[in-house]
Amino acid sequence: MSAHHTPSIAAADVTLPSGSLIRKLPILAGLVGVAGIATALLSHAEHGANLWAYLIACAFFLSIGLGATFFVVIFYLSRGGWHIAIRRLAEAVMATTPIMLLLLLPIVALGFDEVYTWAAEHALDHDEILQAKEPFLNKGFFLARYGVYLAIFTGITAFFFRNSRKQDATGDPMITRRAQALAAPSLALLALSSTFFAFDWLMSTDYHWFSTMYGVIFFAGGFMGNFAVLAILILMLRGKMGGAVTEHHLHGTGKMMWGITIFWAYTSFSQFMLIWYANIPEETLWYEHRWENGWATWSIVLFVGHFLVPMFGMMSRHVKKFPPTLLAMSVWLLFMHYIDLFWQVKPNIHHGHGAPTIGVAEIASFVGVGGVFVALVSFFLGGAPLVAVRDPRLPESLRYEDV
Repeated sequence: MSAHHTPSIAAADVTLPSGSLIRKLPILAGLVGVAGIATALLSHAEHGANLWAYLIACAFFLSIGLGATFFVVIFYLSRGGWHIAIRRLAEAVMATTPIMLLLLLPIVALGFDEVYTWAAEHALDHDEILQAKEPFLNKGFFLARYGVYLAIFTGITAFFFRNSRKQDATGDPMITRRAQALAAPSLALLALSSTFFAFDWLMSTDYHWFSTMYGVIFFAGGFMGNFAVLAILILMLRGKMGGAVTEHHLHGTGKMMWGITIFWAYTSFSQFMLIWYANIPEETLWYEHRWENGWATWSIVLFVGHFLVPMFGMMSRHVKKFPPTLLAMSVWLLFMHYIDLFWQVKPNIHHGHGAPTIGVAEIASFVGVGGVFVALVSFFLGGAPLVAVRDPRLPESLRYEDV
């Protein structure tokens, strides 16, 4: 830490003016989002493939919102200081989480049993594995758990979001202490609910297969995606943040993104290794489906693009501090995160017999849900200062030097 004088930041200097592009994005991106979602949901595809594409897009953006929620809660719990200058950006991403979860409801209304074949009328008749899982895998209990996830995600994001904004007005340090005190139970609830969300909405699309590590892999991908989005937002908005964000914050964000990518690779390999070693047919088939009928190329691309490229491409501190390279790696890793979710879910449509294709439904779903996501983030960014100007730990973040 340096001993130089810490500058103060006025709220008016870090608040976006009404005429800025970010303040106009909610309407523009929202219209694009509605058009994209309508195109995806109203298109007709065999075996409800448009709904599968929509599920992947919703899971992608929801995972990023959850990653931002974990980011905010973890740093309150750890009482870290370096992130305070960029926390307001993470809060805007965090606040999208309940809406992203609500966007899954059209799947329930339009073709639930096409995506979740365990809910089909005669699915139980001759399937002993499903019969054993039926107390957990039934539509009523599934939707009840969905309601619990919605309540947890809404409660946690609303609490931390509103308290941060309240501190802008009052400067009360007790607000920070209250958030720190509730961070531990919030983190426990987030870990359990996001894990079971991944089990329910993603893993159960192949209900014969299971992995207790699946929720951790989902968390790792979303947490990494959060830092990629944060890096993009920082690079877009740092000129409007009153000098609060320096190359050290860029480096810190890049380090977190790089580190969690390695963690994703570790958990993904651990899942594969345990299944390969046990050699249980209903488990190994999941990987077989991702190696046949053209999926082998995607598996290799995922290994190279999601692990080897960032592992060596981001190792240098210069890459993480230099805006063009940090931006390029952030966009690349977001692309890889989508490919990862696509690779996890899409083969389950035909149980590995279908070829990997990205068509109109995938593009429309991504653009549509992404449009809503961008509209929400820009809306939340426009409603308050871009820096938590009255957080008692802000001076520590402004002095932050990454050595």
